[in-house]
Amino acid sequence: QHVFARRSVAGSLVKIDSELRNNGFFLFVRSGWRHPKVQNLAYFLEAAKNGIDSANNLYATPQHIVKNPDATYPHSTGGVVDFEIWDLKTNTRLPMGEKGVPIHAWDLEIQEIPENWQEFKKNRRVLYHLFRNEGFYPTGEFWHWGRGDHLSAVTAIMMGEKDYHPWYHI
Repeated sequence: QHVFARRSVAGSLVKIDSELRNNGFFLFVRSGWRHPKVQNLAYFLEAAKNGIDSANNLYATPQHIVKNPDATYPHSTGGVVDFEIWDLKTNTRLPMGEKGVPIHAWDLEIQEIPENWQEFKKNRRVLYHLFRNEGFYPTGEFWHWGRGDHLSAVTAIMMGEKDYHPWYHI
């Protein structure tokens, strides 16, 4: 019901949502800031539902959080969001993938893809440009974008922005 993010991130999300609404869609933000304890709970719930391997792939592991309580995980910075794009007219989620389609931000760009995945590629390109225009960076999964966290810095540097660095105050 409530998603928290840095004020600057929230302002950018409003701009992205406005652009989408002008074109018949809207932005649904699933997740933003997460306290490390919530991250830990999410890990255990995922492990119980889908197994330990799935939890290890999706979340920081408990030993990382417990053994290093000062570590900064992307969602705990308030600069990272997970989202979906929905169609206003049909009230349905924009298709971004299906079972078997790679989830990483770059996968549909760097490989030959089947014809039936072309719509996913087109939809992911739309979100890429909307989020990049607001200074966000893809950090792996196509639904996970950040600005100011350490994973965004890694992506920015990979994209040639050598002076980019994480910040946690705005």
